[in-house]
Amino acid sequence: MDVLLIPVLLLFLAALLTIYLRRVLRTGENNETVPQLKNVLVPPSDQTLLIQLEQILDASCRVLWHVSLKNLLRIGCGSDWGEPDKLAQLNDREFTCVVCDRDSFTLLAVIDFCPNHEPPAVSVDELVPGLEMPILTVAEMDCELGHLRSLLLARFPELELRLSSSLSVSPKNSSQSVFSSL
Repeated sequence: MDVLLIPVLLLFLAALLTIYLRRVLRTGENNETVPQLKNVLVPPSDQTLLIQLEQILDASCRVLWHVSLKNLLRIGCGSDWGEPDKLAQLNDREFTCVVCDRDSFTLLAVIDFCPNHEPPAVSVDELVPGLEMPILTVAEMDCELGHLRSLLLARFPELELRLSSSLSVSPKNSSQSVFSSL
């Protein structure tokens, strides 16, 4: 009986050592298990929208990127929206851009960008029935064709006084990185 115990233990230890070494060597070859820093923060499809917004809006505005619905709402103490599962739903719903006043951070516009390769995001009314929140949904084609200015004015006419006089770069040439000057 003792004669078989030693070889079985040796085989077991060899198997454990093999599994351990495979994990260590695999992790060393490709770092899929370790988070990696992104080289470009803003995806190319969103860059066109952000560049055009920066050109269309004057200096009295700030453009904030990827703002969650939770950050746009004030939730009362007695509301069931303060429960963790509902807060998670609100936090998961992000808008591509939010335009606010540069000094007071007052909300001016909420923009949802829908790239050609993605389905539209869940509507706010489906998440929070009865919430009246004006949102502009912009398709990738709208940016490519230069329709962003007219869409902004149609949805948020109060922005008219905050728009710069004209686009300095045509929409087709706006594919450069937002961070190219850094």
